[in-house]
Amino acid sequence: MEAQSFHIFLAEDNPADVLLVREALNGEHIAYTLHVAKDGEQAIRFIESLGSNPAVPRLDMVLLDMYLPRHDGNEILEKLRSMQQYAQIPVIIITGSEAPFDREEIPQEGLLHYFMKPSSLDGFMQLGSLVGDILARR
Repeated sequence: MEAQSFHIFLAEDNPADVLLVREALNGEHIAYTLHVAKDGEQAIRFIESLGSNPAVPRLDMVLLDMYLPRHDGNEILEKLRSMQQYAQIPVIIITGSEAPFDREEIPQEGLLHYFMKPSSLDGFMQLGSLVGDILARR
């Protein structure tokens, strides 16, 4: 029996962090296709295409950096939540900010986790475990 392959959307402007996300997912042996947007504008366009392009597969999860150029994570999350088929999709907010107000500004409905970007590779690898746990519950 073939393992299920998940479609994960990552909005992240730092190429090094994109590589770390891939490593974290690979470390958990998650079968996935990663759709990456490098800024908020690309993320919004991709999300809009989800509803209008039947060739784009249905997403299973979103990994979202809150601080992106052109549109921030809140705008992207709002756009995603405005689409009926993605109103309750699991979202992991990934950020390097430790400011307490950041968490208060993020809408909590449907949000499963808030992942702080760690300073070590081992710490970042924990993201793979978190993603695997959430996807296993779907």
